[in-house]
Amino acid sequence: MKNSEKKIKEPFINDDKFVKYYGYFHLLITIISVALYLKCSGNQGFNRRSFTFALCCPHIYLLYSLANKSYMACFAPSNNDDGDSSSSESDVI
Repeated sequence: MKNSEKKIKEPFINDDKFVKYYGYFHLLITIISVALYLKCSGNQGFNRRSFTFALCCPHIYLLYSLANKSYMACFAPSNNDDGDSSSSESDVI
């Protein structure tokens, strides 16, 4: 048997099933991090650095937003609800 015919085992994980599932997982958290960026950016305009960070490093972006608790402000209910119009009318008078 020649040296070129020997099968070389690679030292890292190269299982097709692992790569496929990790690809799906990475796509999912990329979508979540970009959605979090879009929800949190609001009317502040487009921030290229934050968007690139959310797109290229979604693991770190999600951990960063969790550590800063910035996600809480993004999903907090607004004070201008349609059902609470009586208090806004009393403020005008």
